[in-house]
Amino acid sequence: MGQGALAIEARAGDMTVSMLTHEPTLRAVTAERSCLREFGGGCQIPMGAFATIDGDRIHLESVVASPDGGRVIRFAADGTDPEALGKTVADGLKAGGAHEVLG
Repeated sequence: MGQGALAIEARAGDMTVSMLTHEPTLRAVTAERSCLREFGGGCQIPMGAFATIDGDRIHLESVVASPDGGRVIRFAADGTDPEALGKTVADGLKAGGAHEVLG
């Protein structure tokens, strides 16, 4: 999640963050990472998420798989608040049995 994001480091005073921030990408990555955070995860969890932006709407799809790939849980939702949307999608995955799949 957030794999399409790029971070740039600069000296203080050289430029402002707002000069480099692409708002749609920031919203998409925030939604994806919010979903992952609900599982307390990092790169060791067999989980993926992909957010797309359409105007002010965010569409977030996420998947959790068992380590052997035998069981897959998917959930998707739309919203405008990236943090809340990530939590909604994580809750949907959990309701579908994601914790049991992850062990």
